[in-house]
Amino acid sequence: MTRRWKVLFEVIREFGYTELPADRGTQQHPQWSAGAVQHLVPRGMETDLASVPMFLWGVIASYGRQTLPALLHDRLCWAAQQPDQPAPYRRRARRQADDQFRRTLRASGSGLIRRWLMWAAVRVFGRPPVLVSFALLVLGVLALPFVGVGWTPALVAVLVGGVGVLALAVAGAVEQDRVPVIAPPGTVVPAADEYTPRRFEARALGGLLGAVLVSLVAAFPIAVLGAATFVVELVVGLGERTTAAVASGPVPADGCTGVTARIQWRPLVDERASTVNANPDADDL
Repeated sequence: MTRRWKVLFEVIREFGYTELPADRGTQQHPQWSAGAVQHLVPRGMETDLASVPMFLWGVIASYGRQTLPALLHDRLCWAAQQPDQPAPYRRRARRQADDQFRRTLRASGSGLIRRWLMWAAVRVFGRPPVLVSFALLVLGVLALPFVGVGWTPALVAVLVGGVGVLALAVAGAVEQDRVPVIAPPGTVVPAADEYTPRRFEARALGGLLGAVLVSLVAAFPIAVLGAATFVVELVVGLGERTTAAVASGPVPADGCTGVTARIQWRPLVDERASTVNANPDADDL
């Protein structure tokens, strides 16, 4: 499905990820059993891939080497935000998802700058309160070279934004593990006892402040390129609208494709044979 500023996709085949060593195969051809898979992205999950706004595609596209890490990150973030979990545990789970995103970007072959920029983006933009303070800080810093260091509004924005980021980073560094309590069979354990005591995590504070610093350094060049791309996209995209007129799947036996399926193609993945048609014919498209 397409929207004015977003295109949504659906995962048609589940895939897994693990950091455990291979438990099958050979050293030259390692294999992993289903039990060795630590995280699974299910079939049917909807995603906008790497969640990069369209006007920033000139900097980092929403697809490429970052596609599979982004899908895994979306799934982990969804699991980390379940409402039945306490906030300190959700913060820890989200931080771990962000850190794993950076590791999987490296495993997929992404370069140093790309993976640190994308990690910093999910770390900062994934927390709306931090994002508001960061936006104030960026606006103040970007304004200073043009209006001078004596302009009070810019200084206030820098001060308020900086203090806000620091305060939220300190508050967000209080985390909690979830470790099931070992109790005798039949013992009822309160839900609160399934979690370890809350504690301050210095690496959580350092990670968020590092992400803010990376984002701040990259803010000016990205803002310039993003603004130019935004204007170009507005011009090129004149007349476009939200639509669901692109559909995939085989044409029904009666030949009627329906009003929302004017564009049809057969999937390149044969689910019954569990194979991928790597060399489709013209009739397959």
